[in-house]
Amino acid sequence: MQRFGMILLVAGAAVLVGYATYEIVRALFTDDIPLVVSIAVVVVAAGFLLLLAGIGYERWRARQKEDLDEVEP
Repeated sequence: MQRFGMILLVAGAAVLVGYATYEIVRALFTDDIPLVVSIAVVVVAAGFLLLLAGIGYERWRARQKEDLDEVEP
C-alpha cells in the first residue's frame, strides 16, 4: 500500500513539474522577451540540472562503495 502511495505521489509531482516546465518555456519563447535572454535561461537551467545529476551520481557511487567497504572478505 505504501509503494502504491509513493508511486501516486511521484506521478503527481512529475505531472506538476512537467506542466510548470511547459508553461515556463512557453512564456519564455512567446512573450516579448529577447531571444538571447530566453536561450540564456534555458542554458542556465540545463547546467543546473546537469550539476544536480552529477552530484546525485557521485553520492550514489560513494554509497555503493561505502556499502562494499563495510563487508569484510
